[in-house]
Amino acid sequence: MIKKVSLLTCLMLSACSLYDKLPAASVYDLSKTVYATKEVKTYHPYSLIINRPNMSKFLDSNNIIVQKDTQMMVLADGKWADSAADLIQDTVIQQLEQAKRWKAVLKASDLVYGEYNLQIQLSDFSAHLDDKAFVLTGMATLIDGKRNLPIKQTSFNFSVPFKEAQTIEMVQAAKVSVAQLSQFIIAWLEDK
Repeated sequence: MIKKVSLLTCLMLSACSLYDKLPAASVYDLSKTVYATKEVKTYHPYSLIINRPNMSKFLDSNNIIVQKDTQMMVLADGKWADSAADLIQDTVIQQLEQAKRWKAVLKASDLVYGEYNLQIQLSDFSAHLDDKAFVLTGMATLIDGKRNLPIKQTSFNFSVPFKEAQTIEMVQAAKVSVAQLSQFIIAWLEDK
């Protein structure tokens, strides 16, 4: 019995030491990037609440998702610093604040009243290996906060190419796609 336990302990310890030698996945953040914003023509003295984007549970994780053929997979050597929805929400808020169009731009989790709410529904936020492009697809809806009724809605589809299927290139393409989304939303809200 002692020999079995000792042998089992040795095997477990050697497995742990092998695991420690595996390279750690790199962690990437979208919200730390500052993008140039276009000058906004109109200022509205209202607050805008940005809801956390809705997306499938598979996409809404800290895993970087890749698609090959029709299969979705998790990238092994990279992760997002937070869930994809939280990173996108933070980046959109950052860009809207820089545009200085609204009196205040806040997270819905701040539990404050907003005259307007922005809801974003994402159907894709992944690297498409066959197309060598990072794709960000979804819909945005502007809601009247007082009446809780939709004011307007739009769809979007951004596809940012990358040269090689390397993590850093896919992450850079993802950052560009989120920057494009932010600029699109700023321009779309300008037409309110």
